[in-house]
Amino acid sequence: MSPNKRSTSPVTEIAPPAKKAKAANDFPLFDDGDVTICMGNLVMKLHSKTLRGSCEYFANFEELPTRFVLKPNTASYAESYILVPATSDGNGVSDNEAQKDNFEDALTVNENIFRLLYHKPISCTTQTPFSEITALAKVYGCIDAIRDDLITALLRVSLGSQMFRDDPDRLLYTGYYLRDKAIFTEALVHTVGQRKCDSEYIPGNVKGLVTKGVAKLEDKVGQCWEAAIRCCEADTISNAVAATLLRQYLDKRIPCILGSPLRTEVYNVFAALHRMEDVKVLLEIDLMTQVDTIDDALGAGVSFLRSFDADRLFEIEPSGDTQRSINKGLDCGVSRDEVVEELSDILKQVQYSIKPLFKGDRNVGYFTCFQFEGPFPWESLTDSSGNGAHPQMLCSDQPRFATV
Repeated sequence: MSPNKRSTSPVTEIAPPAKKAKAANDFPLFDDGDVTICMGNLVMKLHSKTLRGSCEYFANFEELPTRFVLKPNTASYAESYILVPATSDGNGVSDNEAQKDNFEDALTVNENIFRLLYHKPISCTTQTPFSEITALAKVYGCIDAIRDDLITALLRVSLGSQMFRDDPDRLLYTGYYLRDKAIFTEALVHTVGQRKCDSEYIPGNVKGLVTKGVAKLEDKVGQCWEAAIRCCEADTISNAVAATLLRQYLDKRIPCILGSPLRTEVYNVFAALHRMEDVKVLLEIDLMTQVDTIDDALGAGVSFLRSFDADRLFEIEPSGDTQRSINKGLDCGVSRDEVVEELSDILKQVQYSIKPLFKGDRNVGYFTCFQFEGPFPWESLTDSSGNGAHPQMLCSDQPRFATV
């Protein structure tokens, strides 16, 4: 063949050898796993040694079954999420349509627990069911095994979120069983602020702390309320008008009967006063119009008298009683500027009176000024009745968790 002539014969390309698929040997499927867990379409192949060493539930089997499935029942809370030994080739999906949502929840919680057992990251959002994970871990007896990783995940999600505002009682449960002081303290502050004394999620020996905390917080707010009202006492006309304006502001927003001091409207009014920089919002138009009318009338009287020369004025009223009366009225009179000045002083006094209620305020629509100092229920000595010692509730200068 001529060296310049192109060959027309087909060229066979030699493809590189195909890479052999690497066998999966990581969570949730381990080659050497000897326990299979089936939850719907999710299949895990885990190690009996890990399950027995971390979970009392699996350790209590005399001979650990090689296959578990998830079959939610109608039981409440964590018991309905427990894995059970497989008795057939089913995948654990319930035939009951009403249980499908429960099944999905149970699948999520179980998957997260096993991820934590193998120190794998879990999906961390404000929707992550931390309390359910904690509850099921308590049933499985693996709290200690997942504690640190679960706490880290929860604290990471809480930053910049409103988790403690939205689910304080559930997080109180979580903090209690994880024995985490930061989570427990913050959750208790929000649970008390929302008066959730009767929540079903609060452990029995924690309910007393919540009840006492609510009582202490109500007492504190009530005392500050009384102190604020005392700031409205008056001894001059301008002071009385200013005090009336502030009382009208309160009366329009809070009923005469205070009721529970922890109501949202009480917090909202106090928060508005606490942040108020200008008293203009307190000035009531009709009342201030009357003040202006009186002030203008007194000014007109003075101008009228000054329109006379002294000799003529003496001829009209030799005694000078009218002039003295007007001067006296001017001394006792009231003007808009005087009312505003008095009102500014009263507002400062009120703000000082309610300042303790906003130390460490989380700005979540209710009072969060008290901090739990301990001892914590899981570490306190019990008295003869078996009840834990109740710790003191004190004002907190700074929130423990960032919120938006």
